[in-house]
Amino acid sequence: MTVVAVVDISSSHIEVGLAGHSRSVAKIQRDIEWLDDDMLTYKTCRTWFQDVLLCDSKDAKVVISEPLWLSMKRKLRISKVLFNRLRVNSITFLPNCLGVFIGAGIKNGLYIEVDAQHTELIPVFEGRLLDLFSQSSKVGYDDMSSLQKDLSNVTLDDTDELSLPMLVSTLRKKLPIDLRNAVLKQLVVVSRNNVVLSYLKEQNKDASVVESLGSWIGTSIYTWCNLMKGLPDDLEVKRVDFEQHGKIPDWSLHKFEM
Repeated sequence: MTVVAVVDISSSHIEVGLAGHSRSVAKIQRDIEWLDDDMLTYKTCRTWFQDVLLCDSKDAKVVISEPLWLSMKRKLRISKVLFNRLRVNSITFLPNCLGVFIGAGIKNGLYIEVDAQHTELIPVFEGRLLDLFSQSSKVGYDDMSSLQKDLSNVTLDDTDELSLPMLVSTLRKKLPIDLRNAVLKQLVVVSRNNVVLSYLKEQNKDASVVESLGSWIGTSIYTWCNLMKGLPDDLEVKRVDFEQHGKIPDWSLHKFEM
């Protein structure tokens, strides 16, 4: 019997479980640097099957919920480990923000992810990523004073140093007017810092602020409704195809097919 593993990768942890389940089996605290070393990547992936899911990797399909900033170099490394060393049947990469929206049952809204040293804003309309208008910054909740900065004298020359309020203001100005209301009426927040959530609720009283359940559950639902029912999925890469071509898909090439 084929096992379908769902793995959510973030900057600080890895969440592992079985597709179709409402909860993951384990959350492993690990910085994203584990994807920068071949041996550490192998040991980490092997743990998913031997210690967490207790199944043979050769019988498995793997669906990975990935952050949009995950580099192709890191994706290729994990693909080589899973296909060449652990011999999984297939790998599917799904953007984690879409998993969050699926889990929340929302098609339109603004995805807001804030961790200790990083902030990401991604508008989503009708389940599609409007990545042209996305905003990101190296400022996270470690610098909570950034929430109180005055925006009146802000210059946007160094956009990767903008705080959350500045990013929201910039995105609001860039969004086409016909999409603005649909996107900004629902803010889907991924953050482990309660101050960030309280701030967004206070500053956006006309919007619905949704605290996310995380991307793992949405990816589990997506996998159950597609891959496990035998429906074709353009994001799925089978081992035989990888062995022949050595390529993995970039989500942006398929964003209008989701």
